[in-house]
Amino acid sequence: MRKIPFFLIILATVLTFGLASYKSMLYGDAKLVTIASAAPLTGQISQALAGTSGDQAVLPEAGKDYTLENVKYFDNKEWVFAGIKPVSNTIDSSDVVLQKKNGVYVVVLGPGSAFSRTTTLTMPSDIAQYLNQQGLLYGSN
Repeated sequence: MRKIPFFLIILATVLTFGLASYKSMLYGDAKLVTIASAAPLTGQISQALAGTSGDQAVLPEAGKDYTLENVKYFDNKEWVFAGIKPVSNTIDSSDVVLQKKNGVYVVVLGPGSAFSRTTTLTMPSDIAQYLNQQGLLYGSN
């Protein structure tokens, strides 16, 4: 007896009963949930903010707990500065610097409201200059 490829069974089911019936067969009575896409950088920033609150912290939600402001890209979008403005009282105002590593932005500085100049030694000079202009650096090199 010859076996029928699985994708042909699926195709025949969809063509015979319709896509809605196929989804019903797969998922039963479960409701499908779609998740709204997040603004760029917010996932990494939410994780960094939660990391400052302890291991059991709930991730702050962009738009509900904070918004990003003054987002600036540097060096062909390899580096990013972003200001974090609280919407609620669950977090404080702060700033972060992110670096693109393997195609994904990673928080490399912050969240915080002031940073030692020595933390910028491995960053491109234009970022250090921008942080200095914003009054976010203290100490000497």
